[in-house]
Amino acid sequence: SFPTRRSSDLPERLTPIRSRLPQTVRYQLMQTPDLARASSSLQHSPNNPDAWVQMGRALAARGVRDEPAACYRQALFFEAEHADALIALGLTLLRTAEVREAGRCFATVLAKNPDHPEALGGVAMVLERQGDLDGAWQVIQSSRRDVPIIAMAAASVGPRVGKTRAASKRVTRTLAAFPNTLALVFAHADLLHRLRKHSDAFAVYREANRLQGGTFDAQSHLASIDAHIASMGTFHTSIQPGPGAGRPVFIVGMPRSSTSLVEQILSCHPDIHANGEMEALRDIAVSLGGYPLPELSNSTLKDGRNRYLAALGPHGSRATDKMPNNVLHLGLAARLTPEARVIYVVRDARDAAMSCFRQPFGAGLPWANSLAGIAAWSTGVQRLMSHYQDALPLPIHTVHYEDLVSNPLPTIEALLGALALPFDSACLKPHEHRRIVATQSHAAVTEPMHTRSIGNSAPYTKWLAKYM
Repeated sequence: SFPTRRSSDLPERLTPIRSRLPQTVRYQLMQTPDLARASSSLQHSPNNPDAWVQMGRALAARGVRDEPAACYRQALFFEAEHADALIALGLTLLRTAEVREAGRCFATVLAKNPDHPEALGGVAMVLERQGDLDGAWQVIQSSRRDVPIIAMAAASVGPRVGKTRAASKRVTRTLAAFPNTLALVFAHADLLHRLRKHSDAFAVYREANRLQGGTFDAQSHLASIDAHIASMGTFHTSIQPGPGAGRPVFIVGMPRSSTSLVEQILSCHPDIHANGEMEALRDIAVSLGGYPLPELSNSTLKDGRNRYLAALGPHGSRATDKMPNNVLHLGLAARLTPEARVIYVVRDARDAAMSCFRQPFGAGLPWANSLAGIAAWSTGVQRLMSHYQDALPLPIHTVHYEDLVSNPLPTIEALLGALALPFDSACLKPHEHRRIVATQSHAAVTEPMHTRSIGNSAPYTKWLAKYM
């Protein structure tokens, strides 16, 4: 669960990309056959755009965040209109909310081939992110080809325009031609859920999670959490922030607990800049030697602080970092940024667990592939936050999702008060904010706040009861 120093055997041709990978990831990547094949291809044909696309896809399948885009751009350096590279880059940019550039990628492909189904599917996804649901559905309907990207767009857009059954039929047809396409299997399960076929939906969710692969030892994870807590010691720091400091706001909690909604609400405030999910704190922990952290000199602490604040950017009086896994690193955050604030988002454990089980997180989060793993991760988060609330010198403000959506005004007033900021009514309408969310919660935050998701795990109680 925690980063440690390891060696790497990525090929020398990948040095620019290798240098940006966290060290644990570098070691683990080449233990997988898909990455070994991609590495071999690049060693033999370093100027082949197909080889770079292969590497990008292999990295993406392993949950690496930033490097796939670099691989696709390298492919485009060798062939500027390489369709596969443009499609892959466009889809990657959609996941990081770079919607305009994603649209340009798909448009470039369509300029040469107006009927290219993957590019049309990408355009539909762009239109969806921009709020043009009717336009997105028209693009989906304009293509007769049943390919995964079109079907995925249909699964996302269809229920939002009253076409759930039509979307389900398209996904089912596409799965017949492209079985075991992971994201599509999840989409199929989600449509069954929407159609209230809960037993069928759970069976498909379980199969989708099996297809994601990866292993997770729940007991070892909880033991590592306890060891991490025991190793923290005190949180003393030599750093003295200057007057007016206090910019970092760490938003933590279980994935799918509505950390994205909380950040979207805060991003509506004129004094807050939203950064989304940042890897900076984790990368600093790796560079310091992993956990347990060694003794850190004043100069090392200041260097780590400068690196983190540079990644956070100069925007606004406060800036958010919504990486859920920062819950593992708040002890380090207290030493580097003692002026920071922490927002802890809590949701009903079963609702959050089932929401995680329903998401295609991929190999990057192996704990999310089983209810046992999700329960262990949730317990670990609770143990860490209980310790932090007793021992961490950073102010921690807890937001309960159910309170937020049921009674938003006082909940948001208290949230802004915890950040020493005045209330702003724009925060009551996060769905009207033009900011596009990069996480899998992008669709949810475009709707007015509602209570429909409270208790949405109820149809799956008999499966969840064993674990929580």
